[in-house]
Parts: sequence; C-alpha cells; structure tokens
Amino acid sequence: STQLLYNRYGRKISNCLELANSLTRNQQVREVLNSGSLITGNDPDNMPSNLFNLAFGGAYGNNRPFYPEGGSDRLPELLAEVITENGGGIVFNASPRSIITDKEKALGVSLDGRDIFADNIISSTGIGHTVHSLVGKENFPQGFLTSVGYYKEGFPMASLFVVLKGGVTLIDGARLYAKLPKNSSALFRVLKDGKFPEKGAYTFTCSGRPNSGNEGELTGVVRFLVPKGQPGSTVEKADIENEAGKAVRELESLVPGLSADIVRAKLLTPWDFAEQFGFLSVYTPVADSVNYPKHATELPLAGLYCVGSTVQPAGSCAVSSMFSGRDCAKAIIKKGV
Repeated sequence: STQLLYNRYGRKISNCLELANSLTRNQQVREVLNSGSLITGNDPDNMPSNLFNLAFGGAYGNNRPFYPEGGSDRLPELLAEVITENGGGIVFNASPRSIITDKEKALGVSLDGRDIFADNIISSTGIGHTVHSLVGKENFPQGFLTSVGYYKEGFPMASLFVVLKGGVTLIDGARLYAKLPKNSSALFRVLKDGKFPEKGAYTFTCSGRPNSGNEGELTGVVRFLVPKGQPGSTVEKADIENEAGKAVRELESLVPGLSADIVRAKLLTPWDFAEQFGFLSVYTPVADSVNYPKHATELPLAGLYCVGSTVQPAGSCAVSSMFSGRDCAKAIIKKGV
C-alpha cells in the first residue's frame, strides 16, 4: 500500500514534506513519514519525494532486510576472493595520488611510488574528490563541473558508542529506536543557525550481539545531527557532549534505564572521525536534493567511473554505495571492455 501511495501522489509532488502533508493531517504521523530526513541529514522540504519509497516502500529491497552470513565484514572478503580468482590484484596501504589521463581517457592510477594502468578506472573516493583532486577540472566540460558544484553534504553526525549491561530493557525484536522531533522543518532551521534545538532528534541502535570483551554485555550507538554552524565557525565539543547526555536521557522513554545500563561510552564528533579516520562523519556525503540529481556512475571522461553514495542511484549511503557498484559493473560489462 505504501508503494501505491507514492505512485499515486508522489509523482506530482517534488519533496517529502509536501508529500507527507498531502497524506495526513496528523502531525505525529507526518513526522514519521519525514523521518528519512534524519537518515539522510537533509531537511524534508529539500528531500525528493521519491525517497519516500526508500523508507516505506519496496525500493532496493528495504522491505526485505537481511543479515549476511558471517556479518557485513564478509562482503569485502568475498569480493577480494573474486578479484584474485579472476587474476586481479589487491594493493594495501597505498593512497591514490592522482588518476593518469591523456586528456581524452583515464589510463591508470598513480599510487605511492607506483603507477597502475587499466582499461577502466573506478573511484570510490567521492565524485567531488575524484574530479577536483585526482583528475583535475581541466579534464571535464564546464557544464559537468557546474552540476558537481551544486552538490551539498548532509548535516554532520555525532556517534556515542556504548557498552551496556546484559540486562538492558529492550523491546523484543527491536534493534532501532528513534526519538522524533515535533517538527522536522523547525529542527533543521535551528541546526542551520549553528545551534542545537531545544528538542532534538535521536536514534539508538543495539545489534543484540554480545560484546566480545565481556560476556553478557551488549554494544550500541546513539546518533544525532550536529549543527553546521556559520561560515568560519565550529561547534564546541562541550556542546556536543551535552547533547549526547540529553540524547541518552530522551531515549530513556523508549529504553527504560538506558543511562544506568551504560558500562562504558565513547563519543566521536564529526571532526573526531576526520582526525582518526580521514573523513568527516556525515549521514551522506551528497544529500539527495530536489534542486539537483546525482550524477551517473560513468563520468564524462572515457574509462572513468565513480561509485559510492555520491552518485546515483538515490538513497542512503549503503543503498547508493552497493547499487552504484552493481550499475557500474553492468555498464563496463555491456561495453565489453
């Protein structure tokens, strides 16, 4: 029925906010329908209405979730096995310095002290970084550069990683809890002003898998959006720490005794992620927007492709990353190269 609702209404409505308003007058239900904004880090009136199907329809199999045998870590291991079985090689601990071109085609990748050549070059470092840092804008048409310049990041995200006592009170079978705002649009207006709202929005995930360090303990993550701040300003870490404490207290209405059940906790701000892992923590590096479509995986330089959440298809980070990789592979195979 949710799929039918979008097909009936969504094609005539550009953004999620208007779509939710057209479906119900109940403000609480509207906020549930707008909850995708908390996942994408983009305000509801800037989210394309087709994202409605990602959260509530059957797009990309979101209505048929699964957990891969051996865990998600097994996926890159399987991919590595396929690469080596088919004569490919894998290089570790080597950052790409540039993509080698002859002005008309991508030829290879320059790594730390070596050049590797191939018929097709696939970058997963993001379309902006690929275009401007690895290739150089002189290799692309101006119209394409202009479209890439429109892309904006979603709001940054802070993560509070927690270890919980084994006796924590969880709803049977529930692993994701969300504290939604009364008005998502108002929440984003405050965040854009560089402040935390009085009533924020928070999520808590708990896998239900025991913590390997201590039998009976569970691990979980509390997440919330962080203000972008005014140009040239930053959000103080103390403010983020205070928001993390407020998030735990607010989530206790869904997970009773959450504060008392936390054995250990570690807060990582978006800038901690940048310092420790080399990238800013955002829900999506290119926020799906009604103002621009993401670019296809094939870039306007022969032999060059981009995969990940910064290119099509629309959706959250995992969706774009997995399906862009599939679409990219199909495009290369179709060309027979």
